[in-house]
Amino acid sequence: MCSQSSLLLAIAAMILSVAANNCSTGSYVVVSDQTELDAALAGCSSFGRNIVIGESYDGVVDFANVTHFSGEIGSSGDGTPNVTEILLPDAVECSSLDFSGMTNFRNISAPNLSTITSLREDSSTVLTVDLPEVSSAAVLEIAGHSLQVNMAKLENVTVFLQLTNGDSSDAFAVDLPALRYASELSITGSLSRISLPALDSVQDSIEIGISGDAIDLTLPRLKEAGSMLNLQGNFSSIELPSLVEATNATIQIEPSAPLSLNFTHLVRAGKIVLTGEITDVHFPVLESVDSISITSSTQVNCTGYYQAVNRTHLANDGESACSGISANQSSSSDKKASEGTKIGVGVGAGVGGLLVLLGAWLL
Repeated sequence: MCSQSSLLLAIAAMILSVAANNCSTGSYVVVSDQTELDAALAGCSSFGRNIVIGESYDGVVDFANVTHFSGEIGSSGDGTPNVTEILLPDAVECSSLDFSGMTNFRNISAPNLSTITSLREDSSTVLTVDLPEVSSAAVLEIAGHSLQVNMAKLENVTVFLQLTNGDSSDAFAVDLPALRYASELSITGSLSRISLPALDSVQDSIEIGISGDAIDLTLPRLKEAGSMLNLQGNFSSIELPSLVEATNATIQIEPSAPLSLNFTHLVRAGKIVLTGEITDVHFPVLESVDSISITSSTQVNCTGYYQAVNRTHLANDGESACSGISANQSSSSDKKASEGTKIGVGVGAGVGGLLVLLGAWLL
């Protein structure tokens, strides 16, 4: 009897060992329904193999009872499964989740997930992303007809963060209260609100493009911009009260509604290119800039521009100018010539102004 019990225990141990090995051995596993997925994950608290969701998979995909995924999870690319939801109720760490192209995908829920390497989702429906505990990620690319995103603890994105609803008119809110750093950030589409109260550094580029109703944009802690700060669309206000350093960056702003800008603490910048409905610009403490180009599609007050030109050294002064339309065009041009006389040939007078000066001297 004892020998039989020992044999059964040995067989059970061997089966468990094989099952445990299957959690990490082999390149990938293909699943076509929930039954096959449950069988593949049975006995695994950690799963290291790639999981391919077959093109015939239909409905909800539930990764229950597994806490760590170190392989990639996604479709094969040969066909698009009709996946509607991804549930990771117990996962605390994931490597790569790629659900791009799954047009009916509407929800991903991972209430305990704290770390993820990459997440890519692209849906044509209203998409809910519920990742309340995620604090760090490398890549987050999330697109849907409309978005409902809960990433309240996200602090750090080391490669790329993208949120977009394309040209949809269904506005969504961006609320990332803990986000401090992103290497590259892109938020575009129809938005009802943007809240990034903790963001203080972006290594590469920031792109925010707004369609739909006008919104306020405030980045209260952003101190420096990397290669590009690109803000376009329907803003009722833009506030960058902490921005000091943009030495290697191009600041490019193009509002589609009348907008006054005040770079209250900006000390150094690369290029500043302002187009669209700019009405007024101020650079009260700017010390160094390569060039400032303001081309407004409405009447613009160029006083702040000329004050900055007088105070700073322009590395590429030939690219600098301030102009608007209607009556303000002539007044700004006259002011430009006057300031050009004051500071020398550089940004203001141009060839015509130089000839006038020479003529006056000869007389």
